[in-house]
Amino acid sequence: MMISPIFLSMNKMKVLITGGAGYIGSHISKKLVQEGIKVVIIDNLANGHQKAIPSSAEFFLGDINSGKDLEQIFKKHQFDAIFHLAADADLRESLINPLKFYKNNVSGTINLLEIAQKNQCHNFIFSSSFSIYGNLQKLPATENDSKNPTNPYSMSKLIGENILKDCQSWGLKSIALRYPNVAGCALDGSIGEDMNPFVHIVPKVILAAKENSHFEIYGGNFDTKDGTGVREYIHVEDLAQLHFQALNYLMKSSEIEAIQCNAGSGKAYSVKEIIDTTEKVLNKKLSVSIGEKKAGDVAKLISDSSFARKKFQWNPQFSDIETLVKSCWNWFNQAHQGRYKNK
Repeated sequence: MMISPIFLSMNKMKVLITGGAGYIGSHISKKLVQEGIKVVIIDNLANGHQKAIPSSAEFFLGDINSGKDLEQIFKKHQFDAIFHLAADADLRESLINPLKFYKNNVSGTINLLEIAQKNQCHNFIFSSSFSIYGNLQKLPATENDSKNPTNPYSMSKLIGENILKDCQSWGLKSIALRYPNVAGCALDGSIGEDMNPFVHIVPKVILAAKENSHFEIYGGNFDTKDGTGVREYIHVEDLAQLHFQALNYLMKSSEIEAIQCNAGSGKAYSVKEIIDTTEKVLNKKLSVSIGEKKAGDVAKLISDSSFARKKFQWNPQFSDIETLVKSCWNWFNQAHQGRYKNK
């Protein structure tokens, strides 16, 4: 099935970003605005911050679970593409409250797709997760490996991908990007991982160093080089660049495809390496101990992102461990000094 490709200069394009005030969404919004694209954001600010939104972007305080909110936005705007990042994303919380995750992540996606179909918006970029693979038997994982989600969050993302695939029937062109661990902050220090409490390891280690508090590593006897878990990381600016490249692809392509691809950097680091690098960058020794593994934790998670690199002419530049830590520290220490305390 083919449709005529749409060729628009960047300054004539208009996109909707759901969750655009959040950590990843704000960096994507910043990148797209820099490229001359008109950005409209819908966010309920449950985890986002209005101050992180670019000044030239239009902000709508609303929720994708509200048909009224979506109708109001689409009544005012005709979008060339949608970036869908609004979702609940805590793996462990999803085990406790699965219906919340299915409602927000699955029903919310359906609401968005229904209004996209109604308004003939045929380009859709979806925030998915590397966690849909589950407990991997081999590494690095490729897009063709089996998908075995181990929690409702991961399952909700896999369901979302399958829905997008089925929506090819009405002409939807989609790209699902499977994120690994996202880290780092804007290199210019303007925006960052603005959460309280922090849930990701890099800012948690930095906070422990800043507050002279203790940091516990969950598991020290994994089958890795130093016994601590190894995860793949991607700098948030590399991820924002990938979203821009994916948009370019969609807007130029005449194929109705449901592309599903890994969005990793190929760079993986252990928990101990993150701690050691933080100590080096901050020139400070941390108080660290080894605790018990958390249920379901695996030794290593690494993906093969060669498909995305080739498909979208993308090459991550900033995902080395020192840039991940330094950019986070730069934002944390200089732009927002003293704002955060552990909860």
